Amino acid sequence: MAATEVAITSFGFLHGPPPDGQHLVVDVRGHFRDPHFSEALRDLDATDPRVYQAVTTTRGVADLIMATALAVAAFRSGPVPGPVAVAIGCA
Repeated sequence: MAATEVAITSFGFLHGPPPDGQHLVVDVRGHFRDPHFSEALRDLDATDPRVYQAVTTTRGVADLIMATALAVAAFRSGPVPGPVAVAIGCA
């Protein structure tokens, strides 16, 4: 990562722990439904616009995105700024 980058990784806790080296891990399992619960979305991945739409329009997700962005900004403005790695984990 270059000094100005933020890397965001999605992962599933059912498949293992968060990737190593994360500055911030956001666990959404207990508060947001996985798109997998919808039959129409079950066989799609996060790159599909329908999954993106379902996730980003879920109540509370916009606030979580803003809070995560503020946390990333705090990391980046610290005395040792640099790349920030964020992992978002669902089931």
